[in-house]
Amino acid sequence: MKNNILVILIISLFINQIKSANCPVGTETNTAGQVDDLGTPANCVNCQKNFYYNNAAAFVPGASTCTPCPQKKDAGAQPNPPATANLVTQCNVKCPAGTAIAGGATDYAAIITECVNCRINFYNENAPNFNAGASTCTACPVNRVGGALTAGNAATIVAQCNVACPTGTALDDGVTTDYVRSFTECVKCRLNFYYNGNNGNTPFNPGKSQCTPCPAIKPANVAQATLGNDATITAQCNVACPDGTISAAGVNNWVAQNTECTNCAPNFYNNNAPNFNPGNSTCLPCPANKDYGAEATAGGAATLAKQCNIACPDGTAIASGATNYVILQTECLNCAANFYFDGNNFQAGSSRCKACPANKVQGAVATAGGTATLIAQCALECPAGTVLTDGTTSTYKQAASECVKCAANFYTTKQTDWVAGIDTCTSCNKKLTSGAEANLPESAKKNIQCDFANFLSISLLLISYYLL
Repeated sequence: MKNNILVILIISLFINQIKSANCPVGTETNTAGQVDDLGTPANCVNCQKNFYYNNAAAFVPGASTCTPCPQKKDAGAQPNPPATANLVTQCNVKCPAGTAIAGGATDYAAIITECVNCRINFYNENAPNFNAGASTCTACPVNRVGGALTAGNAATIVAQCNVACPTGTALDDGVTTDYVRSFTECVKCRLNFYYNGNNGNTPFNPGKSQCTPCPAIKPANVAQATLGNDATITAQCNVACPDGTISAAGVNNWVAQNTECTNCAPNFYNNNAPNFNPGNSTCLPCPANKDYGAEATAGGAATLAKQCNIACPDGTAIASGATNYVILQTECLNCAANFYFDGNNFQAGSSRCKACPANKVQGAVATAGGTATLIAQCALECPAGTVLTDGTTSTYKQAASECVKCAANFYTTKQTDWVAGIDTCTSCNKKLTSGAEANLPESAKKNIQCDFANFLSISLLLISYYLL
């Protein structure tokens, strides 16, 4: 009996095996992964994972097939009944990296060849070659403000991206600031830009490193673009200290930054002291240099008085009578006491006054240059006993040499080599009561200028005394 039952079972299994077959392509039974129809084609009711039903006609279990996905899902793939096993449900419908369909979506609706565009801020490295659904687009190194969706064959890096070189850099020509294919083309610092590189510790990285504007630019005829690692501040920039200033080391070029320009140079001063901004403030040349003792001084202390020769021009003075000016040389508007001006147009700060031939004993004062005449400033008395050619005036107008005569009742024993304005004449002991007059030295003898009778009587007395 047992043997009969076993034979029947074996025969049944053999018959079922003969009847069973695989489900149509892409389909399976309700049991996930079961593609054997178990002898009944009507058991093939689902699309397998990563297969979808793409037919308008109703699905016929055991007869209809499901289509392989263009792109398999990386995760979440599962079998589904044909009613829901559409392309979107079953497949990866993402456009290739960086691409999109006409409307900008990154999922296609029916076929992958809908992915015809590069997305905003993505570009095609192989433009104009582009294979819709297969080609990818690359993210821009720097996004373009207001970028657009662009057909893959036209989506060049220039069209899609911000291709401006980093700040202060340019291509090898030193002028062009937009790269063509790669930001690594940005190899130079532009003219009047320099690369600091963490004080020289970080090499220049084309397309990523930036160059810094020079604190002060070089003249156009010498400024140039330079490869990044060579574009030091000294090579690229005007490192001259502001006018009239120098560094503490005494040089007029700074090394790392313009704030090194802390001092006014010798014979330069700060007209805004004590205010001074190193690297920005300038110092002015002294109106007159010091003959000795000129030195560099910290800008805040480099006053006019400390740095410069503030002596007024020879013989002049300021309003107070002092011979040093305070701020401007034009303060020197007076002739000093016992100095006079004999020019035509006195210029404060540049005109000079002459020393009086003879100083006033009293009443000597500083006087405005325009009115400081010889007469106003000086003692104009002729030397003792001398007068002008008119024979009476004992004060000269321009020079003591005008005093050319011995006055009436004055004589000289120096009839030759007598110097007008220097030599004097002697007063007669006995003056003439009439006929006295001034005479030139060669004629101003004692017997002419004085009472000779008195002279004769005295002579006779002396002779008589001698004879006795």
